[in-house]
Amino acid sequence: SLADYPFAVGERFEYDAKLGLLKLGTGYMEVTGIDTLRGIETFHFEFGLKGGGLGFTINDRIESWTTTADLNSLRLYKELAERKKVRKRTYEIFPDSGHYREVEKDIVRPTPKEPLDDTAFFYFMRVTPLVVGKTYRFNRYYDDAKNPLVVKVGKREKLKLPDRSEERR
Repeated sequence: SLADYPFAVGERFEYDAKLGLLKLGTGYMEVTGIDTLRGIETFHFEFGLKGGGLGFTINDRIESWTTTADLNSLRLYKELAERKKVRKRTYEIFPDSGHYREVEKDIVRPTPKEPLDDTAFFYFMRVTPLVVGKTYRFNRYYDDAKNPLVVKVGKREKLKLPDRSEERR
């Protein structure tokens, strides 16, 4: 059930994106809502990154629709605005038939049985039990040619993060 997930609609995580000591900008991850896509109940997730410096700008947004039952990806939308170039891509993902379609290019490619897109993978990792020191291989990335995704668990730590819910009102 939706109550069993460690996240809920309205959850938003904001962070500073850095490359070494260089601050690239500010990013966020958000559970924006519950939708219905192709008759299936879905989570609607959104990631974003905005910033720039040293001659570049970035204003990226990625949206993902995944089944609430098992987090399988059904749609991925990317709007990547870097420097002065904007690229928009929509991927319709069909787990039951084992393929995805890149809408703008009308390209069809194979996908694994339980596909996860870029955004869905982060939420999938939040519900996956992980053991420190272990390496995991997942053959679930929606673009089957880019599998496996490898995760090495280096440590586990709890962080106390500021609750900015009062600041947003």
